[in-house]
Amino acid sequence: MTMVAMVALWKTAPAVYVRPTQAKKTFPQINKVMTMKDSIRARIICRLRRGLDSLTMKLSRVKLDQIEISPFIHPVYEGQHRKISGVELTMRLFDGKHYHCAKRHIDDIEHQKGADIINDMSVTFLQKSEELLTGLSKNAPENFFFSFNFAAEQLYCAQVFGAIISLREKISSQCRVVIEIKESSLPEYDDDLVDIFERLRSRGIELSLTDFGKYSSSLLYLEHAGFSSLKIDRTVALTYKGTLVNKNLVKSIVSATQDLGMVVEAEGVESEEQCQLLVDCGITQMQGPFFAKPIPLKEFKVNDYCF
Repeated sequence: MTMVAMVALWKTAPAVYVRPTQAKKTFPQINKVMTMKDSIRARIICRLRRGLDSLTMKLSRVKLDQIEISPFIHPVYEGQHRKISGVELTMRLFDGKHYHCAKRHIDDIEHQKGADIINDMSVTFLQKSEELLTGLSKNAPENFFFSFNFAAEQLYCAQVFGAIISLREKISSQCRVVIEIKESSLPEYDDDLVDIFERLRSRGIELSLTDFGKYSSSLLYLEHAGFSSLKIDRTVALTYKGTLVNKNLVKSIVSATQDLGMVVEAEGVESEEQCQLLVDCGITQMQGPFFAKPIPLKEFKVNDYCF
């Protein structure tokens, strides 16, 4: 059915109810009885979103031989007192005019060039971050942290591992360096990976498990890999009409991680209300547009933020 036909049908559709079982099968996110108009409206919105996503990727496609890797920072705040406690550094791709989010192009880049190019880009990203953070870290308050996000398999690469160690050695000892591991990238429990984690910790580098709750990873890593913090995915921290949608789950995560000595951080915080609801559940660290948006690392000034 074409988009025009769908819109025309929606305008003339009678208020006939779709069976609940049919509605759930067609639209898993809708758990209530829907009218035919509601059903067609949902299909139109879904089709438009897919088309927009496809168009965005075509317009923003990055050519690897014409990009500059640029570190960006996204501040992390202590939720209750609204004070910055550290920053997450992410990779952006600059084409001479615009910055592109690297995450949106990783799959395409890996398809073109393979995993080696991703590791090469990560090493360049770490080296540029090291240059800028060496001086910046000297002016940061004690216990301030700089975190970097990696897939677990990247740590097997000697060049990536070495760049991480080099960065730790150059950054002021009063600051912490945290490596965030994507939950989705964790393989089935692997002693070799746990050994890599131990080598990082022995060099003064902390580990954090990120995107927690979005995927299903081995809980054995939480017990044996020595993570110091855990970042719950934005989908777990959602609010709706003044309530935390997954309140019991968030409380359970906080309770379980306390016994492991881990700090829990929430990402994607968008409002004062959401912030307070998370604080009430025991979340201490937060990140999101409510506090600050990502900016280029070279523009970041520690003294511009409240401590």
